[in-house]
Amino acid sequence: MSAKAFRPPIPVITATGAQLSPLGVPFQITGITHPTQNDILMGRGGGTNNHAGNLNYRSIIERFKPMYSKSPKNGKMEYSCKVVDIIRSLDPPGRFLKRDKDTGLFFDIGEKAARDKTSQCLREGQPELRRAMGLGAGNNNNNGGNAAAAAPAPQQQQQQQQQ
Repeated sequence: MSAKAFRPPIPVITATGAQLSPLGVPFQITGITHPTQNDILMGRGGGTNNHAGNLNYRSIIERFKPMYSKSPKNGKMEYSCKVVDIIRSLDPPGRFLKRDKDTGLFFDIGEKAARDKTSQCLREGQPELRRAMGLGAGNNNNNGGNAAAAAPAPQQQQQQQQQ
């Protein structure tokens, strides 16, 4: 990865309100009645978990997790952007969709929210993955980044001394 700061691409919106994918293909971002097989559905439960786009998204996330783990903090966003770009570059372009509770229609959550969601997915399971890769769990200690776990609490220290 490059050392200079990463700047995500600015999405292009057409005159009709459609957004362009990284390949220049317009796609609808509001009032969506039927998600495609490449769309990522936000939410919980079997409906979203088993959607074809979500299954593909999770497999892409799993492929990027080891690289994300090894990258320095200032390089992690680049991986989130790459995953979002892969989804947006599919045919038809993948969208990150959330259902409007009032209308029942779907809308695209936008680039920033898609990158944030992708970063969250890339972080899931990182302590275990880093241990498996022999990198430690983070923060230069092996407690998963939990500073409180590094030293016993004062009560525990007293009990240990009394024993």
